Amino acid sequence: MTLSGRPLLDTRPDSQLFVDRVEEMSRVRAALNHSLNCLVVGERGSGKTSLVRALMFQSRQDGDQKDRRPPELVYVHGAGAVGAAGLLARAADAIARHQGDVPPSTSPALDGGAGDATELLAELGDRAAQRGRIVIALDDAPTGAGNALFGALRDELWSIDLRWLVTVPTSDKGVLLRPPADAFFESQVELEPLAVSGSIEILRRRMREVPEPLLAEAARIGAGNPRRLLDVARELGGDYSKWSAFSLAASQREKALASLGRSAQMLAQELEELGGASASDEQLLSRMGWTRPRVVQVLAEMEQVGLVTTSRQKSGQGRPRKIYKVVSPAQFVQQRLTARTRATDQTQAKTQDQPQAKEPPA
Repeated sequence: MTLSGRPLLDTRPDSQLFVDRVEEMSRVRAALNHSLNCLVVGERGSGKTSLVRALMFQSRQDGDQKDRRPPELVYVHGAGAVGAAGLLARAADAIARHQGDVPPSTSPALDGGAGDATELLAELGDRAAQRGRIVIALDDAPTGAGNALFGALRDELWSIDLRWLVTVPTSDKGVLLRPPADAFFESQVELEPLAVSGSIEILRRRMREVPEPLLAEAARIGAGNPRRLLDVARELGGDYSKWSAFSLAASQREKALASLGRSAQMLAQELEELGGASASDEQLLSRMGWTRPRVVQVLAEMEQVGLVTTSRQKSGQGRPRKIYKVVSPAQFVQQRLTARTRATDQTQAKTQDQPQAKEPPA
């Protein structure tokens, strides 16, 4: 079984695992073929990186045909870059490697060095002019740096013959596109949740000899998110006898989350992505766009119904931080069973402690 949740790469073996999002791929290709900047938006785990890599693989295949010359896609990993100069330096480095050159002298900016945005823009323009149409595929763009690049430097980017394909989580879209950056992307493509048939196909290509009803059950639990789907499949494992029970447990947990509202669902998604966090975690607050009191409020609601577990973590000086993690479906159901058992035991104990009524004399 190939159940890794990693994004797919632009290789032939991985291309065979990619379940083609026909409509979304067509819209992105059309935008790039018309020299438009394109933004791909989707929730975390929806397959944005895999889609970009699939486009890169297909672009190379099409490039082998002389009558079809699509733009060349150059991949740039955006996460962790600091400022517009950091993103520009990564792009310059990626194009240099793509063209077979030694990485440019701007490499120190890759790790957040200040760099010189004007010089980097000039270098990108020169390199793009050397080699047909080039598209920078900027994956997982940091919102602050991305807004600075496509906002403050928007006109400068427009002045060079270089196009951009950028991916961003749905929750970060608003920050990235704060004006004037909103005008930079002439095309936007939203990755909707996969249909059940698409989710089943993802599992079918990775798993062998699994009964179709069980594949459909796992697909429904994944709720159209490829990463969540594969997480579910790994947790279910090869013991198919447990799948139905897990499906029920997952459904109960999702209903409990839904009963708390959209805020709890969004926070649960971010906590799962981060692997747990405190209410003061800067990355969590940045992703959510919330204040700490708001996070504390929603976490308290989730804790009250058993949707999160807590632990204490010592980090440097000061008091240990309270770390919250979202419970798995199995943990959620077990907590409820334990609570019911405890409530039953307490009821029985109270009943036994009550004095027995005396029978009236004959």
